Amino acid sequence: MRKEHWITILVLMLCAVATAQESNFRVVGASATPGLPVECRIKFDHTSDCEAFSLGVIHDPSLLSISNLQRGFYLEGANPGGVSPDFLMLETNLLSGSGFVVGCLFDLSPPIVDLIAGIDQEILICTYQVLPTASAGDTPLQFSADLHSPPVAMLVVMDGLEFTPTWEDGAVSILADCNLNGTPDGDDLANGTSEDCDQDGVPDECGYSPGQPDCNQDGIPDICELDCNSDGVPDSCQPALDCDLDGVLDSCELLEGTDSDCNSNGFPDSCEVTQGIASDCDGDGILDSCELAAGTDQDCDLDGIPDSCALAQGLVSDCDGDGLLDSCELASGTALDCDADGLPDSCALAQGLVIDCDADGFIDSCEIAAGTESDCNLNGVLDPCDLNQGTAFDCDGSGVLDSCEVASGSVPDCNLNGIPDACDMSQGTASDCDGSGVLDSCELASGVLLDCDQDGLVDICEIADGLHEDCDLDSIPDDCAIATALVEDCDFNGVPDSCEMAAGGDQDQNGVLDVCEDVQFRRGDCNGSGLFNIADAIIVLNYLFGLPADVTCPDACDSNDDSNIDIADAIFVLGGLFAGGPLPSQPFPDCGDDPTSDTTECTFYGASCP
Repeated sequence: MRKEHWITILVLMLCAVATAQESNFRVVGASATPGLPVECRIKFDHTSDCEAFSLGVIHDPSLLSISNLQRGFYLEGANPGGVSPDFLMLETNLLSGSGFVVGCLFDLSPPIVDLIAGIDQEILICTYQVLPTASAGDTPLQFSADLHSPPVAMLVVMDGLEFTPTWEDGAVSILADCNLNGTPDGDDLANGTSEDCDQDGVPDECGYSPGQPDCNQDGIPDICELDCNSDGVPDSCQPALDCDLDGVLDSCELLEGTDSDCNSNGFPDSCEVTQGIASDCDGDGILDSCELAAGTDQDCDLDGIPDSCALAQGLVSDCDGDGLLDSCELASGTALDCDADGLPDSCALAQGLVIDCDADGFIDSCEIAAGTESDCNLNGVLDPCDLNQGTAFDCDGSGVLDSCEVASGSVPDCNLNGIPDACDMSQGTASDCDGSGVLDSCELASGVLLDCDQDGLVDICEIADGLHEDCDLDSIPDDCAIATALVEDCDFNGVPDSCEMAAGGDQDQNGVLDVCEDVQFRRGDCNGSGLFNIADAIIVLNYLFGLPADVTCPDACDSNDDSNIDIADAIFVLGGLFAGGPLPSQPFPDCGDDPTSDTTECTFYGASCP
């Protein structure tokens, strides 16, 4: 049970039969576009001072998510008329339902300060995030008494009486924003940041109205596309009249003088080039065939492409800049190409396309292929160069790269870090504290050695080095054995009971340390402070419902002495303190032994007992 549940119980303890007081909760909604936050507020009207309230508000999780829930103006004591509650639970992670629940108790002890009667009091501010996928329209924010598990009631406490309030639901208005720019579509069109060529009221970037003529089926209506000859058909739908498919009809280009027909065949030169009918490799606007026919360009390799164009387009190369194509030089034998890549070796080296790491004048790949140099890791770099450049290592000085020795299994690398284990140990990057010849980390990983406290150090080595005690000589550090419940430590002093008993700590030989027997305490003093007050009721509730509670003497928390620790003990304490109820039975008010034979125990009582 969570804190919202026991505060409801405390409120019910303070409540009697309701009279005709009036109270009302109200959601004040807001509007936003998808993907943006929106703040909504909870207002509160009540005719009498309010001592406590609880409520729940649901929303549609497919449209909204809660990003923040905080106090409103009237739940801040620093504000005029505001009160900071002694207890306030704001919960958005619900066990049942989508929304949030709130439990508020203004004062737990005198002097009582409640929220004064008033109207339109802002008590909560909830920030929602409108999901990017949310559709336009209103999505409700509704009060509910069915949220969470168990459900949190719609409840108001005034003058000590319990009331079911009225409430007014609200909504978040989600505005259309198809392009998700944070501005409503109507504003985009009005201020000209978006266009609407088909006049359907939707920005064009979000799409067009269905059913409109679209001859090329590109999703853009015909009325929105180019029609240069004004024949009522988009230019893009007349590809036969647009040889270069640039969206402008040939007749329009020729009429405007934006294209030419140098060979007078009635077909624009640019189309002959783009369609592969003819070429203009140098892009000077004159077809290559015309330039070759006129003798204004050369073709040394007889491939039908002017040499200047072949060079300019990267189809051939002249890596040494001597004016002769490399292919011709290779064909004539005036240049070498040891790796048969079509590029003279001298150029490949000069351009950094190949490597000669040992500067012997031969390309490394050729030396590797010929077997004149080694490359054991197959990375294309000579092994001596790997070592010289620091890209590989030979930590044991064997002349073979460490990675190759590890890969071949000739040296162990149990931690798979690419370094031979012997080098890890010699360099101090790994240890072998037990001298087994195997790295500690590997023995720990395989379970051969143990590391109970997960500090990366072997248990037996820590014991041997005096870093941990092992009083029972079981090779397990005492603190680990205690933490994992392998041994008992009833007095919490960090020493196993068996060791203390061996040292004479069990004089009556009953198997229990003498210091752990017959602990005296005061019944009702659950927090061990030596006093009996409201703090003891609160520590009982914290102990029961999973909140921080340092309870070492459960028998002291059993205030009604029924052998159980439950909410009845908290109510018993409050009744004895504030309602004239009975006080705890012995031992109370003085320390003493528990005269009742029951199952509750007292391991340690924090207060001193005479």
